Amino acid sequence: MRPFIIITLLALATALSSVTAGDSRTTYNITDYGAVADGKTLCSPAIQSAIDASHQAGGGRVVIPSGTWLTGTVV
Repeated sequence: MRPFIIITLLALATALSSVTAGDSRTTYNITDYGAVADGKTLCSPAIQSAIDASHQAGGGRVVIPSGTWLTGTVV
């Protein structure tokens, strides 16, 4: 009985992870919105724009590449 429950839970988790509002493969790289990894340029507006674009599209992934990013508050 126990293996059946585990397999059922794994199948349910797999099914739920594939159901998203939007294309989860869509990425929004903050550099495409003007962010610069120099540690001096304020990147908050670019990060917020990437988040907003992802939201408007119904979902996706906001990518912040390796680097030093200066940011303030984002919502």
